[in-house]
Amino acid sequence: MTSFSGELIKFASQELSINEKQILGKVIDQILVDLTLGHSCSSLSAIADIIGYSLAELQTLLKKSDLVGEYTDNIQIAAKPLVIYHELLYITRYFAYEFAIAHKVKLLSKYYGQNDGLPFSRLFQELSVLSGKYGLPNSEQLAAIKESVFNQLSIITGGPGTGKTTTVTLLLWLLIKLYDDRLPVIKICAPTGKAANRVKESITGTLEFFSKSQINIDYQILTQLLTNSAHFSTIHKLLGYQQNKIYFKHDATNPLEVDILIIDESSMIGLPLFGKLLDAIDPQRTRHIIFLGDRNQLSSVEEGYVFASLVNNQNGNDRKQNTLDKVVQPDLFNQPILFDNYSYPVSQLASSNRNQGDIASLATAVLNEDTVLATRILQQSKDALLHSLSIGSIMGELFAVDGALTIYAKRIFGTAEASVFEYGELFNHFNQHIVLCATNVGRFGTLNLNLLIEKKLKLILGINQEWYTGRPVLIMSNDYSLGIFNGDIGICQIRNDQPYIVFPNGLELIPEILPQYQLAYAMTIHKSQGSEYQCVSIVLPESSGEAAMYSRELIYTAITRAKQKLKIFGKIDYFNKIIKAKLARNSGLEIMLKSTREAI
Repeated sequence: MTSFSGELIKFASQELSINEKQILGKVIDQILVDLTLGHSCSSLSAIADIIGYSLAELQTLLKKSDLVGEYTDNIQIAAKPLVIYHELLYITRYFAYEFAIAHKVKLLSKYYGQNDGLPFSRLFQELSVLSGKYGLPNSEQLAAIKESVFNQLSIITGGPGTGKTTTVTLLLWLLIKLYDDRLPVIKICAPTGKAANRVKESITGTLEFFSKSQINIDYQILTQLLTNSAHFSTIHKLLGYQQNKIYFKHDATNPLEVDILIIDESSMIGLPLFGKLLDAIDPQRTRHIIFLGDRNQLSSVEEGYVFASLVNNQNGNDRKQNTLDKVVQPDLFNQPILFDNYSYPVSQLASSNRNQGDIASLATAVLNEDTVLATRILQQSKDALLHSLSIGSIMGELFAVDGALTIYAKRIFGTAEASVFEYGELFNHFNQHIVLCATNVGRFGTLNLNLLIEKKLKLILGINQEWYTGRPVLIMSNDYSLGIFNGDIGICQIRNDQPYIVFPNGLELIPEILPQYQLAYAMTIHKSQGSEYQCVSIVLPESSGEAAMYSRELIYTAITRAKQKLKIFGKIDYFNKIIKAKLARNSGLEIMLKSTREAI
């Protein structure tokens, strides 16, 4: 029994026997285990099987404990530490997060019929002409733009290369034109600093492409707005992190002053942060909220299944005007909450322009559980290669004559004056290759592989000092005072014998003040989300423990980080076994979202 379950049981009914308290402790411990696995709640049936109870016996014990409140469609019981909802068992905090998200999504699901007028028709016609002339936007992107203009809340989902950034850039152009009385306040954010930098780079690159291609629309105002870094940030920075506090500056009592809010890499956002972000949005102030992400990628490292639940809850094309003035503020434990019919669009972008080759085909095979196609690609492709799994095999590939780290070393390592490298050039060299693992620990984990890689590099190049030009580090914790965040990548530059760790946003820090970090030649697949590399090496250990965390979503995420070359170290039979293992998370959010004119 954990300390948490022990403390909680102290408040249980005195009518429980010692044996019942012990069983109750096991139940609470299982909830905590499920939270560490990313679930927001636990299945009562699964817990009953674990403790050897029938479902009815477990429900009787929980009700007898006096620790559990129950939510049904029509009855709501006073607040308790635990909540039962549709045969799901929650710690009340997590139920409150999902409940609040469902309520806020319904408040934000407005349809703007008044946008369907002459200004919109003229602007949309301009995009349609572009689509016919340049194939940009394509039909999927054009439909997503139209849906998002007409709705306060919208979702655009698609894999790598499907043009989510292009779509949202053109959407912003159209929205800015519709705000003819003033320039709207635009904020574009992402869960991590790395992802926020990447979306800024992607939008900047899209605007540069427009300029070079002489796309015939007036996007100068958009360029002026979106080249300003103030419009891009992490979600934490947007909400206003407060040191030593669990709450942000912006919440329901102090909402965000923003007209258009774009959230990229939404699948990475955990339940608590998603809840706090929506809490800080004023439905009467913010006119457009657009969530971008890949529905097939990994869910957040934290507990929750929010983005996938929102995507899965798509309500089709029923666009009934909401009468939201009838919606009452939620009271979690005392009164029934009534919602009117609501709807928000989910636009799926499927046509990829980035990679139509074997890497894209392999990613599709993974999603379709097509082991025959996956096997054929990995056995025959020149771009998606299968190698045997061993330390020798991995190191041999990395340090071959044309190996990724051999090339990196020739371009970067040992340079006396690193100032010859511009930031962009430095990170461009680093982004040529990455090694991806499931975990940090174990023989094939990031910690061991990073040590082996660095040892080999130092031996080859005759480097003895700890810090050297080109040494990459991955930040493992947030430091808001420094403006550096978990997941950020920094690379060492030596100038006048002093090492500086530089970051893509121009920040420079000496090593002594860095927050917790580790080497970044290899990183976990989770940490790689929001990034792209020319070549990716995926390490697939088969031993228990190290391999237990692999799933179809994990492998898909790893594969789709690669743009040109993919190397997988493992056995084909095990790879095919993994793509049959779909990651499922317990959540009641989809049930809550499907509730309309009834109490959650």
